[in-house]
Amino acid sequence: MKVSIAEREFLNKTEMAAWLDMSVNTLDKMVEEGLPIYRWSRKVYFLKDDVKDFFKKNYKYVNEN
Repeated sequence: MKVSIAEREFLNKTEMAAWLDMSVNTLDKMVEEGLPIYRWSRKVYFLKDDVKDFFKKNYKYVNEN
């Protein structure tokens, strides 16, 4: 059974870009700015709560949904 993106806490790079409605290149630039990532076996994952906190701290207008 496949779990939807909305139900998972950790997302890979392409899933996170889709969840945030931005390109993977923009996401890479945000990682350079300090967006926290987790590496498991040469793959990059993002924790949704960390991403939300990053946006709250670094960007003035954040949609909470």
